[in-house]
Amino acid sequence: MTWLSQIFGFFRGFQCWVVIAPWERALRVRCGKHAVIWGPGIHPRIPFLDQIFVQAVRRRLIYDTGKTITTADNKVWTVSVVVTYAINELKKLYQTANNPESLLLAEVQGLIAKTVSTSNSTQLTPQILEKKVLENMPAIDWGF
Repeated sequence: MTWLSQIFGFFRGFQCWVVIAPWERALRVRCGKHAVIWGPGIHPRIPFLDQIFVQAVRRRLIYDTGKTITTADNKVWTVSVVVTYAINELKKLYQTANNPESLLLAEVQGLIAKTVSTSNSTQLTPQILEKKVLENMPAIDWGF
């Protein structure tokens, strides 16, 4: 059965169109130079000249569980992180971030670690921690 999928995969390289679903956007790069955003629908493609990157732009969820951080007064906190995001500018995302989920999670984890380690446990609640992290999130525009 794998030989059959290899044959169809070979012919897919010659396909002259791309179908983009309503919850997706695509970035077409022609000859490695010119990038154009495509919305939902059927779009023409020039085989071997066009490279197509299809990306779902729906709201996404990433999470990380159980990081332990020591507060300024030597109390141990265990923090779980849940981050939701959606892609707004596909071209900017591809130009600025290689792995957006890992990048966003690392930024949030770093802010949480900094905030918890420089605060006393009596000053922190989950709501205060969330507020401080959101206030200190850098204004870097990654396309989401």
